[in-house]
Amino acid sequence: LVLDVSASMQAADIAPQRLQRAQLEITDILRRLRGERIGLIAFAGSAGVLAPLTRDYAAFAHYLELADPVLFTVPGSNLAAALELALQHLPPRAAQARAVLLVSDGESDAFTGARGVAVSGAAQELKKQGVTLYVLVAANRAGAVMTAAGIQAPVMSRPDESALRQLAEPGGGKVAFVHDGDADGHALYEQGLLKLPGAAPAPGDVHAWRELYPYCL
Repeated sequence: LVLDVSASMQAADIAPQRLQRAQLEITDILRRLRGERIGLIAFAGSAGVLAPLTRDYAAFAHYLELADPVLFTVPGSNLAAALELALQHLPPRAAQARAVLLVSDGESDAFTGARGVAVSGAAQELKKQGVTLYVLVAANRAGAVMTAAGIQAPVMSRPDESALRQLAEPGGGKVAFVHDGDADGHALYEQGLLKLPGAAPAPGDVHAWRELYPYCL
């Protein structure tokens, strides 16, 4: 899971705020998991690993709470570095499916100029390595926030939906926007990640444990 913690994630066009809402949505997806391993990478102007791949969801939730812009001294949104780091920390290509879930506001600046070329290259490398990219957009689709006076005011950035779809869809992934209710989590997990082919369990002995202490008690 690649989480955007850049300055634009402080916008409040979705309640309670982009980054906080992203963390809530990730927690909801975490409850849906069925034994998958999950790791956490955060990024702003640079990227870093907060949690390696694990099935310890309680530990993952702990590190998710620590994801904050103060972790990075470099401003900006270096999405390409985050995707490259995610690929490095995924297991080698094998029978099991591998995927990256990007949670970001998808600000347009991340897809312009040299940064846009780097992001496109990172996404193409994911596809080449058989890694499916999914995107959860933590931003108001309209790029505006309703003020107390009932007036729509623009926020510091708006999502570039077209660019995000060009990253995810060629490799079989999809893009979903945060949504009140379960629609976004259902679209990304039940209708996406859960359908990726998993590795068949290795043949071997099955050990069953039968507790007998109640008879003594």
